[in-house]
Amino acid sequence: METRYKLYDKEDKNLYIGIENHYHKLNDAKQVYRESKKGEEMDDSIYFEIAKDGANEVEATIVFGVEEGERFALALLNLCHLIKR
Repeated sequence: METRYKLYDKEDKNLYIGIENHYHKLNDAKQVYRESKKGEEMDDSIYFEIAKDGANEVEATIVFGVEEGERFALALLNLCHLIKR
């Protein structure tokens, strides 16, 4: 899996949240998403990891679906917009 983005903590410079595709192939993630829309499978196509740079292990993971990811991103975008105004 390829980490798409790392968000680093402002207090602990080595601590980050990384976001990546839960599946090795994008086509697999797309298939899981489509099947979840039919009620055949749970969408778990997005993967967050919480870790420190250079650590041998990830401290925690959060797995969720595309629609939850969109709601989370929208809430974060709205909060940033409110703070900037």
